[in-house]
Amino acid sequence: MKNIAIIFFLVIVVGLESTHASNFNTSSSSGAKILKEFAVGDSRSLVPSSRNAKSGDIVSRVNIHDEPFAEISLSYNDEGGKADWDRTGERNQRWELRDKKKKYNLNQPYFLTYRFRIPAGLDNRGSGSDKYLQIIAANRDGGAWNPVAQLKNQSGFLTFTFYLNYEVFYLCGENNSNMKHRATRFKLAPMADLEETTNQIDLKFLPSKGHDGEFIMLFNGEKVISHKGPNTTLSHGILHKFGLYRGDVNLDTPDSLIQISRFGTSKNCSDIVSKNTCDFLTAEVTTTSASIPWENYSHAASDFGRKICKRAKTNPINFFSLAKAEPPPISVDFSVSTKEVCELAIQEWDSTPGAWSQHAEARGLTQESCRLFLK
Repeated sequence: MKNIAIIFFLVIVVGLESTHASNFNTSSSSGAKILKEFAVGDSRSLVPSSRNAKSGDIVSRVNIHDEPFAEISLSYNDEGGKADWDRTGERNQRWELRDKKKKYNLNQPYFLTYRFRIPAGLDNRGSGSDKYLQIIAANRDGGAWNPVAQLKNQSGFLTFTFYLNYEVFYLCGENNSNMKHRATRFKLAPMADLEETTNQIDLKFLPSKGHDGEFIMLFNGEKVISHKGPNTTLSHGILHKFGLYRGDVNLDTPDSLIQISRFGTSKNCSDIVSKNTCDFLTAEVTTTSASIPWENYSHAASDFGRKICKRAKTNPINFFSLAKAEPPPISVDFSVSTKEVCELAIQEWDSTPGAWSQHAEARGLTQESCRLFLK
């Protein structure tokens, strides 16, 4: 009789675990099915990230002015995949579709389109660095390695940032890449100005092996960035992630939300965007220019005193090769995050005071407050 009771108990436990796994897979599959309705071109083959938050209510369909959208909403209570939720340094959270492996080779031009809507009141919501699409460098095996570029809400501005990473490393026991890079950040518009409007980004990207790269971006039909030169480092190819990714998430982080009506990539421009747009994007790139505010900055991720088990390095370069990578003036209203300022300032406080420590002190930060903040 005792053995029968034990068997009955095990059947119940296994059944509960199977039910939980089934619910997780169903919710992930359901969200992916909704979002993929809005995918075009090669992005129809995207798959859910294994690190996606587990709730079944994150992705839904909405209609706004008779236009259908996929709405992605994340709150702290949705938690995240273990590798994101338990990582050293900061807690991350995501719900996104991604390429399983490398999608495009270096020196192979392709096109990307992304049509989206910013709901009301999001200019100061979210983690302060919510990412909506990411262009990712592939490692030797074709898997995700480190970010090349991101569309994100950076402290109340919609920005597009290119990262020229000169070091990528993994802490022992973790599957999270950490980067040291020089980045160029383009400020497309204040998030508050985009509320309740539908916007579109179209771009051509020729990822570089050396100095032969090309990049053109249109924002709502206007060319805002044109670049000829290096745009990719430490990469063996390119893949993509579309959805919602939140960095440095904590109990006080407000909810984040994005609405998407069309997204995708393709080697053939006409497969995903209109002929007029293709005429802009397929034009030869001869110069580097930007019609929107931009800035260079540097970032060096901390190892937090942990042992590094995997590392790749190259020589530091700038996206805008003639521009210096310096901290932005104190007077500007758009600058690097407090986290980045503290990380760079601490390096100078520990050696010789310089521009970053002065920048931190101008914000009212001290070495002690920065160390507490980074913990």
